[in-house]
Amino acid sequence: ITYVARDTREPSPFAYELLNANPYAFLDGGEIQERRARAVATRQSLNVESLRDLGRLDPQAIANVIAEAQPEIRDADELHDLLLTRLLLPVWDDCTALPGCCLEEGRFQSFLSELTQTGRGCRVEYRPGMFAWVATENLAQAHTLFPEIPFENVGPATELDPTESLLSLLRGWLETSGPATAVELADLLALPIDRIFACLEAIEGEGLVLRGRFYHCDSEIESDSPEIEWCHRRLLARIHRRTMQGLRQEIEAVSPAVFMQYLFQHHGLAPGHRKQGADGLHETISQLQGIDIPAGAWETQILPGRVEGYSPSWLDELCLSGEVCWGRLSPPERNANSGRPLAAMTRAIPVSLMLREDLPWLTTGSKERTREQLSAVAIDIVDLLERQTALFANELRERLQLLSAELDGYLGELVAAGWISADGFAGLRQLIRADDRPVNREIPSRYRRQRKSHTGMGRWTLFRFPEATDQDASTLNPHPSTLAEDWCWQLIRRWGVVFRDLVVREPISPPWWQLAKMYRRLEARGEIRGGRFIRGVSGEQFGTSEAVRELRQIRQQEGPQSLIILSGADPLNLTGVIGSGNRVPALTGNAIAYLEGEIVGWKKGDQSWIAPDLPKQIGNRLCFEWGASPPPTSEGTSKPELVTELSADEIPAKKRRRKPKRSGVPKPFPF
Repeated sequence: ITYVARDTREPSPFAYELLNANPYAFLDGGEIQERRARAVATRQSLNVESLRDLGRLDPQAIANVIAEAQPEIRDADELHDLLLTRLLLPVWDDCTALPGCCLEEGRFQSFLSELTQTGRGCRVEYRPGMFAWVATENLAQAHTLFPEIPFENVGPATELDPTESLLSLLRGWLETSGPATAVELADLLALPIDRIFACLEAIEGEGLVLRGRFYHCDSEIESDSPEIEWCHRRLLARIHRRTMQGLRQEIEAVSPAVFMQYLFQHHGLAPGHRKQGADGLHETISQLQGIDIPAGAWETQILPGRVEGYSPSWLDELCLSGEVCWGRLSPPERNANSGRPLAAMTRAIPVSLMLREDLPWLTTGSKERTREQLSAVAIDIVDLLERQTALFANELRERLQLLSAELDGYLGELVAAGWISADGFAGLRQLIRADDRPVNREIPSRYRRQRKSHTGMGRWTLFRFPEATDQDASTLNPHPSTLAEDWCWQLIRRWGVVFRDLVVREPISPPWWQLAKMYRRLEARGEIRGGRFIRGVSGEQFGTSEAVRELRQIRQQEGPQSLIILSGADPLNLTGVIGSGNRVPALTGNAIAYLEGEIVGWKKGDQSWIAPDLPKQIGNRLCFEWGASPPPTSEGTSKPELVTELSADEIPAKKRRRKPKRSGVPKPFPF
C-alpha cells in the first residue's frame, strides 16, 4: 500500500466521522482547537460528477460575501473606526480588486478632511509616490513598518517590532478583502514578496486564514507558490455556506415588519408568547439589562406588557433575594457653568434593572462619577455609606439630623446621579410616588406616632463598587475582550439579530468596531451567524441560528392579526432606526401602534395619527385609548411624518387655566 499526501480544499467523506466527533474522542493529549478544518462547513452531498469540482466556489457567493463584509462608511466617525482596525489604508483609484485593503480618496474626501481638521487621521507618503491614510493612534506603529512616514516624538514606538506591525496590518486587511495573493499584497505595500508570504504563513499558523485556489480552481498552482490565494477563515466559511444548494433561500433577508414581529414574540409582547411568573420576570430583566428606562414606566408599561399578571411582589422578591438590582447606569454630566446640583428623582428619571451577577461588567462602561455634581448633604450620605456599607433610611435620618422630606429629596438626588441603590425596589417605588402621596393635614398627637419616612423599605447602599485596589481590580474590572464578549451576548439576548444602528442606541456598550471584531470571532467558532438578515439595514448583521430560523417561520406563517401598542419609552421603539418614518421621542406619554409589524398609528403629545384603512374595531380601540377622533375613511389619505412642525394655523388651541383668585385671608397654620 502506497500512501500519497495531498492538500485538498475540503475534507473527504472518510474524515467526516473524525471531524464531527464529540470532544471525548480527542482525549489523546491533543487540543480540539488544532483541528481547524471543522470551522469550514463541509458539503452536504457528494457524487461522482462533483468530485472534480470539490474545491470550486460560486463566484457570485464570493462577491456577495465580500460586499457584505465591507464596513458601511456614512460619516467621519465610522471612517475613523475603520482606520483604527486597519493600520494603514493606501490611496487607490480602483479598489475593486482588493476591497478593504485600500481607500478611494474621492468618495470620502469630506470625511477625510474632517479627520484631518480634528487631528484623528492624516495622509502620509509611505513609499515614494505612494500615499495612504492612517489614524493618529496608529501613526507610531505605522512608522516602525515604513520609516518614510514622518513621526515626531516616537518614544515607545522604537520598541515596536516591524514584523508584528506587518502582521497586524495583514490581519486587518484580510478580515474584509476576500481571497488575495501575496503578490497583490506586496504590490500594494511595496514590500518584498517573501516577507509578505512569511507573514501570511504566520497568520495561517494562528488559524485566521486558509490558503487555496478560490477564484481559479482549474489552475495548477502549488501551495507554496506566491500566486496561491489566501482567505480569512470567517469569510471562507460564509462562502462555503452560500455555495451549498438551497442556502440562498434560507438566508434571504426579511422585511423590517417581520423583524418587529420577531421582537414582539421574543420579548413576550405578542399574544401567546407572554412570560409567566417570577421566572419570566427574571428572563425579561436579563433581556433589558443595560438600558436605562424612565423609572415610572417599569411597573406601569414595560414589565406588565411582557409578564402575564405581573405583580410588584415578584420584583421585590428578586431584589431582596440578591438576584436583581437596580440603579442608573448612564447619568448625565453636570454643566460646569451651573452651580446647582442635578435634578431630584422623578418618574422621568431613567434607571435600569439588571442581574446582580452581571453588575461588574455592566458598570465598567459607565461614566466616572464626581462628587462635584452633588450637594453637600448628598456628599455626607455618600461618605456615610462608604463607611457603613448599608443603612436603613431611618438610620440615615437620625445620623444626619434630617427631616423625612429632606432625606427623601437627597436620596432622590443620589439615585438620579447614579450613586446609590437599595436592597428592594420598594425604595425607588416610594421615591417616584412622593408627589402622589396625600398630605396629612391633621394636627399631630403625642399619643399617635406617624411614619417618618416612606423610603425605609430596604437598606440603601452605594450602587457601584468603590475604587478597586490592585488586588481586586482584576475581578471588578473585566478584561476588554471579556467585556466585549459579555456585551455581544447581551445584545444577542436582547435583539436576536444585531447590527450597528442598534448598538448606537446603547449608551454604555463598547463601540461597534470592538463588538464587530468579537462577533466575527464568535462566527468563526460557529456560535453565531453573520450576513444580511433584515432588508433596509446597512452593514454587517449577526444573529443566532435560532433567530434566523424564527425569522423565516414568521415570514411564512399566516394567522390572525394582532395589535401591539408600545410606549414611546419602550426599548422596542425602533422608529427612525429601521423602516421608514422619523423617530417617535422616547417619552412615556408617547405611543406607537403596530399591526403585523407595520406602524398603523402613533401618539406624540397632543398629536396622533391612525391609519384610515384599519379594521373598525382596531381603529375604535386606538381612538378610545388615545382620545383621538375617528380616522378618516377617504381614499388617498397619506400617513404624516412622525415628527413634524405644524404651521401656526394647524396648531390646536390649548385651554388656558385661569389662576384662582386669592382671597387675601391667610390659611391657618396647624400648631
